[in-house]
Amino acid sequence: MGRPPDAKIDVLVGFISGAYAHATGKPATRWGLEIVESAVEKIVADVFANMDIDTDYNAKRAVRRHIERRDGLQFKPLK
Repeated sequence: MGRPPDAKIDVLVGFISGAYAHATGKPATRWGLEIVESAVEKIVADVFANMDIDTDYNAKRAVRRHIERRDGLQFKPLK
């Protein structure tokens, strides 16, 4: 069994964040404070807990990694 690779977690968090953005009309965000969880961080934490991987993975770190990668993307406008 063991810990799943981070790439699989990143894909899962990407899907959750995409669904959240579609449902709310706003992209996933996070709070700057470590003690306060954003809505998407709470959702990811619940998913991790239900998958019984919450001791291996931190929802806040996974969402932060997703947002950093998302914000680093370079989009070109369609003509």
